[in-house]
Amino acid sequence: MSGGFDPGARIRVLHVDDDPSHQTMLRIFGETYDPRTEIEATDRIDDVFDHIERGDIDCILSDYRMPVCNGVELAHRVRAISDLPFILYTGQGSEEVAEAAFAAGVDDYIRKEAVPSHYQVLFRRIRSVVEKHWAEAQLRESLLTSASIVEAIPSGLLIYQFKEPDRLILVDGNPAAVRLAELDIDVWRGKDFSEIWPYDEEVGLKRRYIEIIKTGETMFFDKIFWKDERVEGYFSIRSFRIPGDRLAVTFDNISERVRYEERLLALHRHATGLDDLSSEEEVREWTMDVLESLGFEYISYLENTGVHLISRSSRGVNSLKRPIPLDGKGITVKVVNERRSILIKDLTDNSDYIQGTIPALSELAVPVALDDDIIAVINVESQVSDAFNEHDQRVLETLAMHVSSATKKLRGEFPVEMDPGKTVPATQ
Repeated sequence: MSGGFDPGARIRVLHVDDDPSHQTMLRIFGETYDPRTEIEATDRIDDVFDHIERGDIDCILSDYRMPVCNGVELAHRVRAISDLPFILYTGQGSEEVAEAAFAAGVDDYIRKEAVPSHYQVLFRRIRSVVEKHWAEAQLRESLLTSASIVEAIPSGLLIYQFKEPDRLILVDGNPAAVRLAELDIDVWRGKDFSEIWPYDEEVGLKRRYIEIIKTGETMFFDKIFWKDERVEGYFSIRSFRIPGDRLAVTFDNISERVRYEERLLALHRHATGLDDLSSEEEVREWTMDVLESLGFEYISYLENTGVHLISRSSRGVNSLKRPIPLDGKGITVKVVNERRSILIKDLTDNSDYIQGTIPALSELAVPVALDDDIIAVINVESQVSDAFNEHDQRVLETLAMHVSSATKKLRGEFPVEMDPGKTVPATQ
C-alpha cells in the first residue's frame, strides 16, 4: 500500500487451514471483532501463490499441520518470493516450532485457544502486523522518494557530522555538489571541513556552521566569493541543523547572476557618465573603459569612413592597425555590410576572420548606428572558444545604443532618450 494508509482500513486475510470448522469459526468471530477484516479460506497451497501473484491479499494466516506441507515449510516458500505478512496460527505449538517459524521469517506466532476472547486478541495482532508492514513500505517509499529528490535537485548538498569541540566531518553529498564544487565525495568523506576547504581561512564559514549546530538557527549567505584549486566563483549558501548533530549545507553557483548584475550596473554607469563628456573621442574612450572593466580583454573600436574600417581605439594586443576595406573580408566588415551583430563562438576555419596580432578563437562584433548609417563597430575577441554568449551581445548592443545617442547629442542632432537600464533586443 502506497501513499499512506488509514488505520482501520480494510484488510484481506488468506486463512490456510485444512479444517473446515476452524475456517468457519475464524470467519464468524472476525465479523464480530473486526468487520473490516475480510477472511478468505483455503486448504490448497497453490491458492497461496496464486493470491500472492495477483496481489489481492494483505496477510497470510496459516495453520501448522497440513497434509502437503506444514506452516513453517510454507513460510519458507512464501519468503522466497514475497515479504507479505505471514502469521503461523496453530494448536500444535511448541518452543521448537516457534523457533523454526521465526527462523523461516514469520511475522507472528499465535497458538490457537478455545475461548472467544482469544479471537479478539488474534484480530488485533493481525491488524498490527499488517499495519506495521504498510508503515514500513510507506517509509521505504518515502526514503526512496527523498533520495531521488536529493539526487535530482540542481543545488549542491553536503552533509557534515559535528564532533566536539570543533570538527565538521563530511558524511555525504549529492551529484550536484560534485559538479558545482568539483569535489570527489568518496575521496573526502570522513575528512574535516578545514582539511577539505583550506580557503575557509579567508571566509570563516566553519565557525558560523558550528554556531548553527549549537543554536539550531538557519543561516543564508546571499553572495560569498570562493577561490581554491578546485573552484572559483560566487555562491549562495543555505545551512541548517538536522537530527544527530549534523549540518546540511545547500549551495548554488551564482557567478552568472553576479556577472549579469555587474553588467547592468556598468550599463547604468556608462549611460550616466556620457552626460559629462564633450567629444566623440571621450565617448569612445569611456566606452572602452567600461568594456575593459567588465573583463573583456581584446577590444577594438573601429570607425567607418565609408571605404574602410579604421581602428580608433583598442585595448589588449589583438587590434588590426591597418585599415580594413569594406569590400573585403572580415567579421567587422560583415557587420557593416549586413547591418547586424555577429557572434562567432568558434573562429576555426572561418573564412571571414582576419587574424590580428595574436590568433583568436571567438569574436563578437556589434554595429553603432546613427539613423541609417553604421558609423562604427565595437569588436571583442578572445583566445578561448565560446567565450561570448547572447548576454554579452546584448551588453555590447546596449553600449552601442548609448554611444549613438551621445554622438547625436554632440553633433547637435535631436538626442535619443536613453534609459540607463534599458537593453536593445539581440539582432542575431
